[in-house]
Amino acid sequence: MFPALRIEEFAQRLSADILYRGEAPTLEAISTDSRQALWFRPTAFFALKTQSGDGHAYAKEALSQGAVALVIEGLSDYRQEALEAAAEAGAWVLVVDSGWNALHRFAAAHRKLLQGQVVGITGSNGKTTVKEYLYHLLGDREVARSPRSFNSQLGVPLTVLATNPHARLLLAEVGVSEVGDMARLASWLRPDVGIFTSLGAAHDAGFAHRAQKLAEKASLFASCAWAISPASQPEIAQALAEHTRVWQFAWNAPHLEADVHFEWSGGTLRWSVAELKVSGEASCPPFEAIEAQNVGAALSFILVSGARWNPAALQDVLSAGLRLERLAGINDWTLLNDSYSSDADSLEWALETLGRSEKSPKLALVAAPENMENFGAWMTEAVRRHHLDDWLGIGPGTEEAGGHWPSVEAFLADTPRMQGPSSGTLLLKGPRKAGLERILPFLRSQHHDTQIRLDLEALAGNLRHYRGRLTGQRVMAMVKANAYGLGAVTVAKALAKHHVDYFGVAYSDEGVALRKAGITQPIMVMNPGEQSVEVLLEHRLEPEVFNWTSLERYGQAFLRHPGEVPGRLHIKVDTGMHRLGFLPDQGAAVAEALRTYPGIEVVSVMSHLASAEDLTQDAFTRHQFDAFERFYAAFTAALGYEPLKQLANTPGASRHPYLLGDMVRLGIGLYGDSAVQEDRALLQPVVYVHTQISNLQELPAGEGISYGHGDAAPHPRQIATLPMGYADGFPRILSDGHGEVVIHGKRCPVVGKVCMDMTLVDVTGLQVAIGDSVEILGADMTLSEFAQRSGTISYEVLTRLSERLGRTVWNPNA
Repeated sequence: MFPALRIEEFAQRLSADILYRGEAPTLEAISTDSRQALWFRPTAFFALKTQSGDGHAYAKEALSQGAVALVIEGLSDYRQEALEAAAEAGAWVLVVDSGWNALHRFAAAHRKLLQGQVVGITGSNGKTTVKEYLYHLLGDREVARSPRSFNSQLGVPLTVLATNPHARLLLAEVGVSEVGDMARLASWLRPDVGIFTSLGAAHDAGFAHRAQKLAEKASLFASCAWAISPASQPEIAQALAEHTRVWQFAWNAPHLEADVHFEWSGGTLRWSVAELKVSGEASCPPFEAIEAQNVGAALSFILVSGARWNPAALQDVLSAGLRLERLAGINDWTLLNDSYSSDADSLEWALETLGRSEKSPKLALVAAPENMENFGAWMTEAVRRHHLDDWLGIGPGTEEAGGHWPSVEAFLADTPRMQGPSSGTLLLKGPRKAGLERILPFLRSQHHDTQIRLDLEALAGNLRHYRGRLTGQRVMAMVKANAYGLGAVTVAKALAKHHVDYFGVAYSDEGVALRKAGITQPIMVMNPGEQSVEVLLEHRLEPEVFNWTSLERYGQAFLRHPGEVPGRLHIKVDTGMHRLGFLPDQGAAVAEALRTYPGIEVVSVMSHLASAEDLTQDAFTRHQFDAFERFYAAFTAALGYEPLKQLANTPGASRHPYLLGDMVRLGIGLYGDSAVQEDRALLQPVVYVHTQISNLQELPAGEGISYGHGDAAPHPRQIATLPMGYADGFPRILSDGHGEVVIHGKRCPVVGKVCMDMTLVDVTGLQVAIGDSVEILGADMTLSEFAQRSGTISYEVLTRLSERLGRTVWNPNA
């Protein structure tokens, strides 16, 4: 990670006191993740305190993974445990005032060693994409960049520490989520030039108003000679102008006042920078609106800086923004697809992701990156380092692999179907020109042209948003109905990494599936049913008890198994929904009944809010709270102890702080939507549904269309056929212009009746072709808008999405 450093010097850079002297003389890397294999180079583990946990609790695990030094704080509940583990392992112990401050001090010292320019990239959206586009267009091995989306208070120092001091450029993402974040980073990162990608709603919750957030982000550029910003948002340039020279760019918008203009037409992109007397053109495909803004930001940096670049790289620049995705493969294999780019850094991360996967064997199918010497030896060592089973190679430079094919064609001819074990994980990784993506159709279990993409990084971001509203309450994540159709196991595993306290499901079978998948967090079952008592006990599931019959049933079951399993349950109170629950005046009676079943622990008392999102129903919400409090007071007085209060759902947590209690249940908000309008703008889309055009035809004026031969128009039209219908979750109510899709950033109305398997849309006037991507749900057609057009709610939209649609997981390590 950095040149070998004597640990005494390392301690000086941290301003740390040496409490224990260990056996290792030097360090070469640091880590903040105890799950990583740390034995292959001398590594120090930083025990960082975060909102969701204390890194000191994982010090022992880090030492077992091979860490040779611990960086700890003087005060921590787990400090003594960490010290004992270090003494046993013969590790160094360095004590600092703050783990975060020490990490930033160490990164600041390394920043001073960097000889090339540092490019700071910030903005509400597009930071990672612009960085990857820029890296792709520059095509220079001497350019370093942030791994993945490393733009936080942790990611930025790790990026700098991983940068070779001789790098010509460092493309550094920088993100902020609250006031003060940027000052802490900018004070030592001090970028030389910068890019401000966009200003949007992301992280608004951390600021008093949007202008405050803009000023916070703009302060990154105080040390910059110049910065790039989009002319479509002039307020960004105004804020940047207080710190540096600003170059604004515009895309297909000659009416905007800008320094850099781009015009795309007929497959050719033309650009001009009047002040620099720079102009040119290159062939490139059409870009959707968001893609165009990101490409424009990257190209503007190149044109203003005068950097060397390859215009031919525009042809496949969009592939540079693609992220590692997880797909379902044949024979119960999991596919990790990153077959669009390859360099040492991204390959290392992809192999690390493969090593963390649960299914074995773990195999990597790779093509060698360009200009990487001794690739075979490097891969062999990487397989050992990440505990992989083997690697397979395609093309030159991979002859040392456990299996080798000279080309993709040779591989497909030799391996028409995946052979070997009936389950495992396979990584596909290589540069775009190697064409490894051509292998995917032969290995995927689903081939539908309509794909659902689940972004786990956005899921984690929404969790952080709601945690920012809480004051220490626990979080129960609702993953019932297969996580609203998105995959309960995938979602639960992602949220477990972020230390969610509880999971909630509707039925016992859902909880059993999570247990079998390795989920260890407590699981509450909301409607466990009549026949599942033994199942609950066997799998440590906690039932919601909501009437006298269920109380007696579970009480008697626990008596039949004294001491074998913990008798943990949740008491439901009906405060106004009138579905399930004891009445508000039955608190004392329920407690007295429970006292006859020794050993039972009531984990929480809960209820369900009927209309917490509705301003006009606030009086009723207060009525529900009062009823809940009346039950709880009588219940706890008779029971003798105080279980958790569990009342607030997603809108309740957003609008009514007095409802928070001890634990909140988060549902649709995690998945990117909310019934609270103010909240909705702050959430990130988690679910994307895209299909593609499967047919185009010209329709004359007056001609009807689809079933019923209706929806004629007085003018000629071009009609696109999409392979998605009401059987896939695109409802018939969207027929005859009630629905829209997004193609190349433009809204296209649905025409005629939606069919079972197909939908027709009007693309008249657009430059489209068969195979072009179509957004059904995403950044432009939001989940909320789609639900409103469909006359339903977001929950129903998600649960309607058919199982026959392909599933892709983005950012599986988020």
